[in-house]
Amino acid sequence: SHDKVQDTIKHAWVPLMVCSIIAGTVLIATTFGQDNTAPKYLAAPLNNIYSWLMCLAMMGWFKNSFDSTGKFASYMTRSSYGLYIVHYLVIASIGTILKNNIQLAPVCIYIILTVAVFTLSPVIYEVIRRIPFLRWCILGEKKHK
Repeated sequence: SHDKVQDTIKHAWVPLMVCSIIAGTVLIATTFGQDNTAPKYLAAPLNNIYSWLMCLAMMGWFKNSFDSTGKFASYMTRSSYGLYIVHYLVIASIGTILKNNIQLAPVCIYIILTVAVFTLSPVIYEVIRRIPFLRWCILGEKKHK
């Protein structure tokens, strides 16, 4: 989590990835066919070396390649708590209406709910955050962001 550590793995992601691929290849070659959920397998040094190298390589790669923020990411960072709070209202209310009043296959209900959550949650959140009393009661925020 420290910036210095993140910068170090950011610059070393390629050698870390090469080493992890080598370790993973050796791991597969020497343990192919074994139960990879067994405690003995999970505690094996080579398995842990591979896992740590790959984790560090992936963190470095993501820091190097995907560490940017656009308008959508900024909005999601700013409003994720509010969206989390209101999304269940959409799921519970529309899901109950669909289940009790309309005969649809469960997969259709899930598709409708998915579309509803992704479209209505931001709308409801934006309305709530603009009304001071509702913003305070529902989101616990006194000031408008």
